[in-house]
Amino acid sequence: MSKPRFLFITGTDTGVGKTTVARALLAAWRARGLRVLPLKPIETGCGEAMLPTDAVQLAAAAGSDFTGTCLLRYALPLAPEAAARATGAAIDPAELVAGCLSASRATASEHVLVEGAGGLLVPIAPGFTMADLASELEARVLLVARTRLGLLNHCLLSLAECRRRGLPVVGVVLNRTDAARGPEDADNPALLRAHGRVEVLGPLPFVPSASLADLQAAAQAHLPIARLHELAFATRSEAR
Repeated sequence: MSKPRFLFITGTDTGVGKTTVARALLAAWRARGLRVLPLKPIETGCGEAMLPTDAVQLAAAAGSDFTGTCLLRYALPLAPEAAARATGAAIDPAELVAGCLSASRATASEHVLVEGAGGLLVPIAPGFTMADLASELEARVLLVARTRLGLLNHCLLSLAECRRRGLPVVGVVLNRTDAARGPEDADNPALLRAHGRVEVLGPLPFVPSASLADLQAAAQAHLPIARLHELAFATRSEAR
């Protein structure tokens, strides 16, 4: 098995629809026969039942076994470092990275979609953030942003941090988290392309049902599914 290639899905903030976009992509890729392993390395806010809802949904979208999709889960809806501390424990970054690599090897998966928690600089452990995890995995980054006023500042800051760290950015997926639209919708994509020098995709429409079938259909209609897979996982020589 060759070295796994990771796509790291992050957001400009929490609640921007990372899981929605990830589910849509996984389902659409699966429909095309493109196998991608989903990973939610850390999920917080699992409650007393310790149910990692996002990870369960990602596994269902990919048609994969849920076992191993979520490596660490915490009850409280906090940043991972704080959620772990609340249990009297701490997250070991080296073990976390090793766990991601091990999950890929265990399933013989060369293509892995990793959904982070919150944005790039969310703390995992002292001196270690989501961006550091993406770097350790040598991942490419797909940034998700909600179609709202404030999008430009949040996106440009995230893109600048990716470039400062040498993290390659596949693109930005704009996601509608509700049916509301504002005057900024007409200008944001073009301004983001110009100032961010990045490929802007979507927007992925608001899907009230949030059903997997409807998300898959939305992704197929509004996102370049095959090209996104190539940008995310192709080697440099393959992408030429």
